[in-house]
Amino acid sequence: MERSSGFSLVELMVGLGVAAILISVAVPGFENVTLDNRRDAALMQLMGAIQLARSEAVKRRETVVLCKSADGASCASGGAIGWADGRLVFSNLDEDDPPAVDAGETVIRVYPALSDTSALVAEDLVASTEIDALAFDAAGETEARSLFTYCDGRGASEAQGVLVARTGRPRIVDSYPDGGALVCP
Repeated sequence: MERSSGFSLVELMVGLGVAAILISVAVPGFENVTLDNRRDAALMQLMGAIQLARSEAVKRRETVVLCKSADGASCASGGAIGWADGRLVFSNLDEDDPPAVDAGETVIRVYPALSDTSALVAEDLVASTEIDALAFDAAGETEARSLFTYCDGRGASEAQGVLVARTGRPRIVDSYPDGGALVCP
C-alpha cells in the first residue's frame, strides 16, 4: 500500500495553532514599530523645518519665522490650531509680534498637517508658556530655549521632543533638560 503525501488533520490543526500564537505575539510589536516610525518621521520633518528657518535667516540676513498654520498662508495663534495642524516658514521683514505674513514677505515653505491623531506642542522653556511661533534672527539665534513635544496614543512614556537651544541648534530629546519626563497634553 502506498502512503499518500500530505498532512493529517491533527498536524494541520497543530500547525494552525502555532501560527495563530506567533501572529498574536508579533502584531502588537509591529504596531509599536509603526508608531515609532511615524513619530520619528514627524520629528525629522520638524527638525528639517527648524533647520530651514535657521539657515534661511542667516542666508537672507533677516528674521525668519516657523509658525503653526492650518491654511499654509498665515500664522495661527491661540489653542484652536496646533503645531500638528501644519507649519509655515516665512521671512518676517517687519518683525511683527506676534508674527504675521504681510504683503511682500516671502513664504519659504509650507508643511502639511500630521497624518495621524498625534499631538505636537511647543513651549518656551524660560517662560514656561506655549508658543505659536519660533523666530530666528540674522545670526540664526532664537530669543529663548524651546521644546517641541510629540505625543501619540501611547502617552508620555513614548513621547519625544525637539529641543531648540538659544543658538538655534535643534536636537531630539527624551526628557526635559533637567531630566524630567516629557508631558503630553
